[in-house]
Amino acid sequence: MRKFYPYLFLFFVACAGYAQCGFGSPALMKKLAQRELIVIMEQPSQKVIELMKKKKKHDQVVAYEEGVEAYNAALKHAVEKYWKWDSSANYMTMNDADRLRKTQVKNYAVIYCTTIDNFTIKGDEGGRNHQRLLFPENYRQLNALREHWRNYSVMEIKFLEDLPKSQSLFRQNLPNITPEKADLVFGVQAVEHYLIDSTLQNRATPYEWEEVLPRAEADMHAKTLLLRKDWLAHGLSYEDIKEVYPYPFVIVDAKRFNESAVKGNPNLALLQIVPEIQSKKQKIVTNYLHAVIDSMTGLPLGFVRLKAEDGKDKYISQESMKELAQYLKKRTMTVAGNK
Repeated sequence: MRKFYPYLFLFFVACAGYAQCGFGSPALMKKLAQRELIVIMEQPSQKVIELMKKKKKHDQVVAYEEGVEAYNAALKHAVEKYWKWDSSANYMTMNDADRLRKTQVKNYAVIYCTTIDNFTIKGDEGGRNHQRLLFPENYRQLNALREHWRNYSVMEIKFLEDLPKSQSLFRQNLPNITPEKADLVFGVQAVEHYLIDSTLQNRATPYEWEEVLPRAEADMHAKTLLLRKDWLAHGLSYEDIKEVYPYPFVIVDAKRFNESAVKGNPNLALLQIVPEIQSKKQKIVTNYLHAVIDSMTGLPLGFVRLKAEDGKDKYISQESMKELAQYLKKRTMTVAGNK
């Protein structure tokens, strides 16, 4: 049975939020298989370091530099373990990649994370793509607040020669503003699934929503769903979730959630909450996709799209878990009926 992936939908929705993002045709995707991969490593910003020192926050400078180093290590690990499109990978900074681009070589593709700022003041369409990942001094607090209406991060892949251009082969919104380990694994797996599937499809237009509904590959009774404790709505308890969600689940801290994503386990699934940003003139709308992702393969097992309502849908609620359970049950019954 042919598989379709909801990552295409995430990409299409992201395009609505960032007007200049592009869509790669199957012909371009096939060319990607002939390219070596460049993975962009981040460097600590001297401006941020100078600002910390000016505020006499010298202890935070070390923490900041360690955070950038940890991000680079996590991205490298995610690529080495989950990127199977090509076995070779080159690691360099954005400046080094841009210098290589100017030599006019055309046998590389570039993958990296970048921060996008919505124009909350100007009211212009779309957002500003920094072409690099921003690590503000309070990046941990930003992840905790999850205020995606102001800025968010995506994983992009481009041909090296298109590095300065706004169009990308693929762009995947990430759950956290400053990517954590689970975000990077999620992004790499999403990009790879999209690319592999696109080469099999003889079309150059985006898929309709109905076409990317997943076919559940496993009964959720056989998988334990990991829920991040810091993503639970205020006051939501284990008992509240158990009332509406009939499948195995466990509430874990961010560290265990991230480590589980990195290791991969066929008996585990992760609940990822992915922002969908629509930046329009004088209005920014943020919706959230609550997606159950197979920990081993990165394939979706089920998801529900929740409309923004006072920022509540960026957290796990009893209502969202009830909707998710209903969806999973319906999909499982549909697959069983097709066998």
